[in-house]
Amino acid sequence: MKGMNWRFLLITSGVLGLLSGLLPVFLGDEYLFTTLPIAMMFSSFFIVPRVKERKLPSAIFVTLLTAVIAIVVFFIYQFATRDTALATANLKTALTNLPLTVLIISLAGSFVFVKTNEWTEKKRAQFEAKAQAKAAEKGKGKSQNDSKGKLRSFRGQKTYVPHATKKRYRNTKKKK
Repeated sequence: MKGMNWRFLLITSGVLGLLSGLLPVFLGDEYLFTTLPIAMMFSSFFIVPRVKERKLPSAIFVTLLTAVIAIVVFFIYQFATRDTALATANLKTALTNLPLTVLIISLAGSFVFVKTNEWTEKKRAQFEAKAQAKAAEKGKGKSQNDSKGKLRSFRGQKTYVPHATKKRYRNTKKKK
């Protein structure tokens, strides 16, 4: 899989997997079913805009790896601190309830984030092209040096007047 930034993918999924696996330890066992989907969505949210190529496979990989890390961390804690029978029952419950959730979030969530990101990038490119065309048309003879003036002209706003009045300024100096 050429073009994937493996280090970034592994660090993101590792950190979010650890967080979502350790949070239920402090909040309560039932919160695994809440923290896991949230961490998976955040992992996809963090990865998709930063990866340039192969966005969908990267997002799916990271969400699945986040889920695996979270489940492993949580059940290592369960088997280390709880009774083996209780930990085994919790593991069986998680293995029957979580795979479908993980699969849906991994595939559908990643797909939604990738398509949203592509749409956003396309709209941003169109907006920037329109702004450049407008600036090129407007600024052929003028040069705008200050960034605030550029921003105002880009937005189509008038320049700021600190104390606008209805009276118009009239030059009182005599012409020579």
